Amino acid sequence: MAQKSSEKFVSGFAEANKLMEEKFWYQAIKEWKKVLELAPENLNVNYKLGFCLLNTENEKVEALKYLEIACAKKFSNNYDPFEPSEKIPPVEALYYLGQAQHLNMQFDLAIKTFVKLKSQISKEHRLVADANYGIKVSEEAKKTSSQPR
Repeated sequence: MAQKSSEKFVSGFAEANKLMEEKFWYQAIKEWKKVLELAPENLNVNYKLGFCLLNTENEKVEALKYLEIACAKKFSNNYDPFEPSEKIPPVEALYYLGQAQHLNMQFDLAIKTFVKLKSQISKEHRLVADANYGIKVSEEAKKTSSQPR
């Protein structure tokens, strides 16, 4: 039985990845949810599902719970997005968690997450500018959302 569920996982993983590559976010979400049922503790699958939700028009806030799970432990240093045996997400997952926290109006958490991301990547990393921007936008949102209307 384990063999069958493992084959289902691998084929579902491949299918969901393909849909992600094509930017068919809603179809990919359906596939990732099926894959997640087979391996709920897989942080990488939680990351991929959260990432897809973040790319939708109307399900962005739903991404938070999956990205929180994905980012709860550690990150892969040599991440391969197409490897079904990959169990942990790339450090980029922190960037998407910060975005999801911001969208859910958790501005302080978003700032902490962007700062954490910066502490885990090199100063030359492509996400440094995005993390700085995330911090700035979250600080601004925090100020404007706390002002009386």
